[in-house]
Amino acid sequence: MKGLRIVLAIALSAAGYALLLQLAIVPWHDVIVLPFVLWGGARLAARAPPGWRSPILALLGFGVLVAALLVVWRAGFAGRNAVFAGLYPFADAGGQYADALRVAHGADMNGAWARRPIPLVILAALLRVGLSLRAVMFLLALAWAASAALLSAEVWRSHGRTAATVVLVLSILFARRYVGFVQSEQVGGPLGFVALALLWRAASLERSGAAWWTTFLGGMSVLALALLARPGPLFVVPALALWAARRETSRVRMAKLVAASTAVVALGVGVQELLLRRLSPLGAGNSDLPGVAYGLLHGEGHLHLFERHPYMRSLSQPERWSALWTLVRGELAERPWLLPAALARSAASYVVTPQGFFGFVWNNPDDAVLEERAVVERAIATWGPLGPIRHWAAELGWISVIEAVVMAAAAIAFVGAVIVVLARSWRASTDPHATMLRHVLVGALVSLPLLPPWITEGAQIHAAIHGAWIAAVAVVLVGRPIERGLPPARAWSPAILVAAAIGAASLVVLSSPWPRADAATRCGADEAHIHHVIAGSRVTHDDLDEVERNLAVLRKRDRHVADAIDVLFQEESAIVSTYDACTDEAVYLVGDAIAIGALGPRAPLRTRRVGPPPIRRLE
Repeated sequence: MKGLRIVLAIALSAAGYALLLQLAIVPWHDVIVLPFVLWGGARLAARAPPGWRSPILALLGFGVLVAALLVVWRAGFAGRNAVFAGLYPFADAGGQYADALRVAHGADMNGAWARRPIPLVILAALLRVGLSLRAVMFLLALAWAASAALLSAEVWRSHGRTAATVVLVLSILFARRYVGFVQSEQVGGPLGFVALALLWRAASLERSGAAWWTTFLGGMSVLALALLARPGPLFVVPALALWAARRETSRVRMAKLVAASTAVVALGVGVQELLLRRLSPLGAGNSDLPGVAYGLLHGEGHLHLFERHPYMRSLSQPERWSALWTLVRGELAERPWLLPAALARSAASYVVTPQGFFGFVWNNPDDAVLEERAVVERAIATWGPLGPIRHWAAELGWISVIEAVVMAAAAIAFVGAVIVVLARSWRASTDPHATMLRHVLVGALVSLPLLPPWITEGAQIHAAIHGAWIAAVAVVLVGRPIERGLPPARAWSPAILVAAAIGAASLVVLSSPWPRADAATRCGADEAHIHHVIAGSRVTHDDLDEVERNLAVLRKRDRHVADAIDVLFQEESAIVSTYDACTDEAVYLVGDAIAIGALGPRAPLRTRRVGPPPIRRLE
């Protein structure tokens, strides 16, 4: 009964926080109230039986993430990728969503997102079995909460409640930035949390025995999948293999463990290659790695290669790589300092730029009020040095300003904490968890120079190992090792669940795609295209709090699409997501609300392009 009362209290706390968000008393990106809600929930979990701890933390995290998800669905926000009405992704996210619909219907990936087939296959499978995009986001929020709770519970068991609560707060704050958005971090992040939880559990086990081996190898296999889903600091993998090998007492067992680690990582790579060969004839051919490499060398973006050398756009991927290395060798022969300067610039950017460790915490969409330089200059001219703050308050209110100040302070504190952790991590320690973290951080540090945060933000690049940075900050600064082992039984079961989930998704996609109409039916002379209406994707004006705010946010990312929606999406209209079997693409149909509501799941429709893809009007 005590455990049930605590669960009820947790549910009421999450519901109360959701009400604060819905009434706009606190903003969606709140960092003032949420930590107290999570901290209070962790204190309640401490009173529950030990077996209830992880489920209670998962319920708490899930509740607050769903509260944020509800706001995204009604108000509309844009993170790195644009979204309208919480259901219609554009820009990079739109490409991933369109690829998922193609795969769900038995078509191939178009190559643009073939570098990360695992998240696409999971999304395609969930859409294939009839779930709406909102239901998919609901499940992904649950995955974030459950994986964060699993990691927090492991840290609690080894280093106490305070360290575990810090892990929970930072994990949920990080997860919140992705709920509601189609991004590969939605898969790579939770997998990374699960992997670290397993590795943390392995560090608590005795060095010899089947439990240690299976738990460690389970963690390594999930980590490999996480880094394949959201590529990042790859040198963490060999660093962890070295840590595990050093725990063994004999050279034979060291060699076997390294071989086994290599095998499970290779298995993950093999799964990805299998999916690529089956779903993408181009494989990873459209990779943007050449642009990233050249941008890294010159401190520019990934398009700098094509701006300086436009002919590169017309080359195939193998030709592009060959031409890139020719360019790089020539430039380095003339200016050999370019490479060390680029690597140093990339590593330093994690400490001195907003895209680095500062961005691990900072996630404030309200800062858009200061995006225009002319506005900032006018505010300074009118009110003095504090003019931008006064302008911010005039536009969004003082609560928004206070939230921004607190978030900025927290982000700066996190940067300082990471520096302290890196300094302290070099100290010798007999705590196996500290030793493991030291190896992870070394692997991450070695990777930093090759991962420029000005091209892809550090929070995204490190999504698969973000839990390690969080755990390091919590354990080093506030944790105290507790001498308590873990029972060996079912120690590696989360890895089995992950493998089963990815395997099931792959089978659904590969064995039973939605049927595509044949070419004659799909593209008749009457131009009536076969459309498959995606479940739960219909939205009207009444479903949104602020249509204009949705469009204003979208307009910053894709002005032409926002303008097209603005013209078509009137009070008597509705918008729905479909798959056009004729053109093999994702389409957002806008038309009369009654006509849109009467659409069947699969029908020939007359549509007309209005503005840029994928917006069309229902005739």
